[in-house]
Amino acid sequence: MSTKEPPDQGHDPAGLEHRANWATIKALPWTRIGGVAGALGVIVGVTFGFASACGSDEPPTPGHTQSGSGNVICDNNSSCTIEPEQAQDIVKDAEGKAGDSDAKLKKSLRGAPGATEPPGEPGPYPFTVVDTANLGLFARTTNVVNGVRVGNTGNRELVWANCVAQSDFTPSDVSGENNVGPQWVQVRWKHLGSGQTRGLSEPNETQTAWMYRGALEPVGHNGEIPGC
Repeated sequence: MSTKEPPDQGHDPAGLEHRANWATIKALPWTRIGGVAGALGVIVGVTFGFASACGSDEPPTPGHTQSGSGNVICDNNSSCTIEPEQAQDIVKDAEGKAGDSDAKLKKSLRGAPGATEPPGEPGPYPFTVVDTANLGLFARTTNVVNGVRVGNTGNRELVWANCVAQSDFTPSDVSGENNVGPQWVQVRWKHLGSGQTRGLSEPNETQTAWMYRGALEPVGHNGEIPGC
């Protein structure tokens, strides 16, 4: 079955760009919902409003999350730059200081050990999804506008990145510090059958996809990962 979107009825091409990049999902774990529903960021509010008007994305069943390979080691039995458990601990500690505020979460992560240093070798390199509230962030087959969605990951979930690349496509509904231009991160991601399906990035997954760099905060490093 094709994973391509059905034709958009009555919306302009800019609308297609919105729908191609952000997941309109309401499956964030209860422990993270807190007060974010009443205080969504600009990029979240704009996208959610548009997608709801189009009516093309139904939220998945809560808890319907698919993993990738199921492994938690890195390639060829070597260590990640930061081990998965260590990255989880860094994010958990930052969340404890930040509560429901992603702005405070980012500030805390930027003050964590190693946050001002470039990542070592080898990758993959951990990031966490930010500023998407309960919507999550799409994984896409390419970093250009006509990419196909192959699942999404929740806000504050870890994402394991190989490299970063620049394309000719910047989502039109990002703003402020989330707008980093046409920068996209290649992540380790098992392709899922629908953009509506929530998944997990895992460091030993062999498939890759693309996520927008502006919604990803480095974990334990300064984000200066290799170019693709």
